Amino acid sequence: MSLLVLLNAVQSPDNNQRKLAEEQLGVAVAADPSSSALELINIAKAHGDLALRQFALLYLKKIVPMYWSAGFESFKGPAISQEHKAAIRNSLLEVVTNDPHSKIRNGASYAVVQIAVVDYPDEWPSLLETLYNHMISLNRIAVLGGLSLLQDLLDDLVTEEQFFNGVGIAIISQCMKLMGNSTVDAEVKTAAANLYKSCLLQLENPAYLEDESKRPALQQHFNEIVTMMTVLLQDTTLDIHCMLFRTALYAIAYVLATEFPEELFEPNAKLALQKETINDVSQLAGLFATVVIQEDDEFPNDTEFDTVTVLTNLVIEQFQFLGGLEDLGLFSVLTSDNFLNAIITVASLPLETESEYSEEYDTFVTEETGVSPDFSARNAVFQYMSELNAEDVSKVFNGLIDQLQYDQPWKTTEAVLYLLCGLFDHQEPIASQSSLVDSLNKFLQFTESPNTLLRARAVITVPLFLDKFQDRLSDDFATKSLLHCIRLANNDSTELFKSAFLVALLSYRELVEFHNLGNEIQNVLFDIIASLISSAKDDTPPLLAEALVIALKINNVSMAALNLMFEIAQKDAGNIELVLDIEDVLETLLESIDMTTFTGYIQNVLSRFIPVIVNSKGDFSAELMLALQVLSIFLESCPGEIPEDVFAAVDPVIYDLLMVTSDDQVLQAGGELYNSLIKNSDANLFDIQKVLQVLSKFLNPELSDSAALNVGTLSVSVITKFSSNLETFLPEILKATTQRLLQARELATIQDLLNVLCYMISIDVTQSVQFLANFEIQKIFNIWFSNFSSVSGTSEIKHNCQALVALFLSGIDFDFTVDGDEMVDLANPNLIITRSMRKNAEYKQILVPVKIIKLLVHELRDQSTNHQYESRDGDIDAVADDDEEGWEDFDDIRDDFDKFKETIGDSDIVKDEDLRVYLISFFKQVAKDNIHDFKSIYELYLTDDERQTLTDTLIE
Repeated sequence: MSLLVLLNAVQSPDNNQRKLAEEQLGVAVAADPSSSALELINIAKAHGDLALRQFALLYLKKIVPMYWSAGFESFKGPAISQEHKAAIRNSLLEVVTNDPHSKIRNGASYAVVQIAVVDYPDEWPSLLETLYNHMISLNRIAVLGGLSLLQDLLDDLVTEEQFFNGVGIAIISQCMKLMGNSTVDAEVKTAAANLYKSCLLQLENPAYLEDESKRPALQQHFNEIVTMMTVLLQDTTLDIHCMLFRTALYAIAYVLATEFPEELFEPNAKLALQKETINDVSQLAGLFATVVIQEDDEFPNDTEFDTVTVLTNLVIEQFQFLGGLEDLGLFSVLTSDNFLNAIITVASLPLETESEYSEEYDTFVTEETGVSPDFSARNAVFQYMSELNAEDVSKVFNGLIDQLQYDQPWKTTEAVLYLLCGLFDHQEPIASQSSLVDSLNKFLQFTESPNTLLRARAVITVPLFLDKFQDRLSDDFATKSLLHCIRLANNDSTELFKSAFLVALLSYRELVEFHNLGNEIQNVLFDIIASLISSAKDDTPPLLAEALVIALKINNVSMAALNLMFEIAQKDAGNIELVLDIEDVLETLLESIDMTTFTGYIQNVLSRFIPVIVNSKGDFSAELMLALQVLSIFLESCPGEIPEDVFAAVDPVIYDLLMVTSDDQVLQAGGELYNSLIKNSDANLFDIQKVLQVLSKFLNPELSDSAALNVGTLSVSVITKFSSNLETFLPEILKATTQRLLQARELATIQDLLNVLCYMISIDVTQSVQFLANFEIQKIFNIWFSNFSSVSGTSEIKHNCQALVALFLSGIDFDFTVDGDEMVDLANPNLIITRSMRKNAEYKQILVPVKIIKLLVHELRDQSTNHQYESRDGDIDAVADDDEEGWEDFDDIRDDFDKFKETIGDSDIVKDEDLRVYLISFFKQVAKDNIHDFKSIYELYLTDDERQTLTDTLIE
């Protein structure tokens, strides 16, 4: 059966026929890849059914990695013959540069790029030259194909050396000729502009930009392209392909304005481009309103391009570019209302969006909470408002305030308020020409508009306005405005307005003293939140949880809030963002609670979640994970020892779960819960044998690192809690923990297991080292030291530092060395080391005390960098006025240990909460007492930078 017949059958709507054809097609290709590949490209070249030709190219692209060359990871052979390869390559280029259908050209281009990755330049040396010749030909389709394919190939195939030694210059020159040629149609110009932009991104190379010999040529080119674009943008023809061309030009202009040295872009040239862009926006606004906002279908659509999408992308690029010119003022432009009116038009809600918001208020929440993946023209204008020149912010603000009229269409008012929100996002202060109180009253009046979307926008605008002008308005305005909006939201029947109010509530959190509002207001907020729970989906449940946290600022003791939290959490228990927000609710609920309140809460929690854990039978579910996480947080937050009845309810259930489950995530969360239970319960309540069974499961070397993520913390808790009961078992626990550390691969698991090592050393350094000597102590120390810099968390970092200090102060002589700096291949010092190569990297070997000191010096440097101290500007000025002799004296101290020791003074180690203070006292003591021959370590092993760190931090 021919491939043509099989390709037709593969597209059959009959599922059985399609599957059979797919199998037969695979067998046919595997039997003779060379002939099959050639037949596929011949089908694609034929002037037959368009869908069939596209599928032939798609299937060719699928089989190339399997049969073309061993250069592909998925190659299985036999390889297509060289003769057939040459014919296929030529045919693909023929399709790219001759076929009238863009979809066919694009399909062939994908295959060319795929093949070129392994064949260029050795097997296909003429590829770029052939494409360039097509690019400069008089054949329109050949030019389009050449331009498009060159753009696809530029990043993958053309080296920097090739680009800067002729290829790039030739392509840029031809692109500019095509863009500036009035006889060339807009589609070709667009392709040339897109290719030019790819070349422009290559010119961002620092080696090129910083080469002073290249600067004159670059400046000349900058002037030429900006002048050309200024002329080209004067053509504001409202034709699809002309608009696509302008979109590409604005994308180029944005790169020129934001990615290259500012001095290259002459101010007058910027002004000229800004003027043309603003003129284009002003002329385009009417069409945008008709097609995008009002969705008028009368404007002729192109068969290949959607007019709404084309217009939207054009406006986005226009405002992205204008935002890149933030150093330019708009005073002269804004003497006319045309541009401001155009901005308002573009910022108006399209009918489609209006319908979406009205039918599905969750889409409104997604947009307003900033988590929408879409970027619309409206978003681009909002962003532009927040990027305006500092002097223009006030002018635009006052212009927009003047536009707020009660008798204008609601959509215009909504757009003005939306733009004002963008301005309020600006960092610069705003000078209002009108009364701020009058403006606030206007906004509050719009919160009572009969139009829901306008009410929603107004209620969001109010707190943003108050936040922007909070230094000029008393706190009473925020409180009164909030109470006004709470009343409206409580009485409003629409979910859209209620959700908008909750979005606004987030902006009030720093403006209002919530604890002064009273329980009645809190109950109203609870009612508003509760009214949305049943319909909430997507991004609304996280919003409800955030709003609940704010409501709890009034009074954090509330069983009603706990019940609301459960209802919200169960809407989407697998939503990570929601789970994090639920944790915030719990943190607020459990803050500073007494045992009576805790007992009431925990009984509620147990009644809800114990059945979930029992019924899960150890199988993963989002609901089970939520139950484990919530219960763990509650046990960790218990204000005293966990009550015996609570322990009796939790212990057997979590034990059974951990024993039966094999799921990594359940084991991870369950282990964390069990650790909380151990830490916060009376040791006498536990069956020690069951505790050891749980610990043994986590220490089992067959358990994955992910499942055993918290095994180190759990081990420390068990050893600490049951120390008097573990004399027989302790050596086995430590042995299993050590072996687990030696085999661990996941960073988080390694770091957690290091907690056990730090704990052992903190109890008894000598016995710990003697114990570890029975294993691969050198390997253990290398694991510890190599992961030290990755340890996160203030407490964990301090425990690791204290363990290293204890190890150093013990004076133990280690009969082995550890890894120091990675050895560099002197024959090839610039070699880039990949992750796989690093696994086999060799390291200089250094003494254990030397390694400890180096690690602690680096930690001291990090602590000093992050530490916030009072400003030392005066000291810096004093030094600046001094001559260089003082600096030389400082260097003398750094380079002479005896001077260093004399200057830093004496100190005993300070058990201070501040890790920086602790480390400074440690270094002062070891320098004073020369512990572990610190003088030799300082003089022989520390680098200049490391000695400088000690000098800078210890001499105060």
